[in-house]
Amino acid sequence: IADKTALVRVVAYDLNDPAIVTRLEKLKKRLWIIIDNSKDHKPDTSAESQAAERLTATAGTEQVKRHHMSNLQHNKTIVVDGTDVKAAVCGSTNFTWRGQFVQSNNAVVVRGNKAIQPFIDAFENYRENDFVKGFGPTDSTGWHSLEFSGIDVKVTFSPHSKDEGVLQSIADDILSAKSSVFYSLAFLNQTGGAVTDAIKEVTKKEGIFVYGVSDKRTGGLDVHL
Repeated sequence: IADKTALVRVVAYDLNDPAIVTRLEKLKKRLWIIIDNSKDHKPDTSAESQAAERLTATAGTEQVKRHHMSNLQHNKTIVVDGTDVKAAVCGSTNFTWRGQFVQSNNAVVVRGNKAIQPFIDAFENYRENDFVKGFGPTDSTGWHSLEFSGIDVKVTFSPHSKDEGVLQSIADDILSAKSSVFYSLAFLNQTGGAVTDAIKEVTKKEGIFVYGVSDKRTGGLDVHL
């Protein structure tokens, strides 16, 4: 808000925290936002529809978009691109009171011109595509380095059009661990596939410290709650 040069791009799934909506209103024409309109978010009485109406009044019709990416649009990202601030907020935290203060979520902030560019590109691809077949082939569904020095950090964006997306590459990273693996995964008890198999396998390896958090106990794994 203070950096008058900053453009702010937001992709929201749940959006019902009035404090956040009020701040977004202050950006006026510097805000571009996509808000999910699947299921409970679609009715005119929903918090998301009310937020969209308020933000349309301040930012303009062209800059507030509703869609559900074939089924639901589940991202929670904020990208600030200005002279003073270049930052992207991402993670599992919805822009709600429960998401911030009740649920166990994560929010990651990355900073730097190169680090935020993949998020900006993904936002534009989301704006252009409201269906998996359209977004899936875009460059955003590949891996992109955030180009930090001294640490290998990459990001990719869903939905992917191919089966299992990039899960195998994540599994390969898990299995390549030399000292430790830390994870926080919801729905681990009901989700099979390459990542789950890799976690089970690496847990059995001698000399690798594995520590994880899940929302329910998972058969075959000692999960710390």
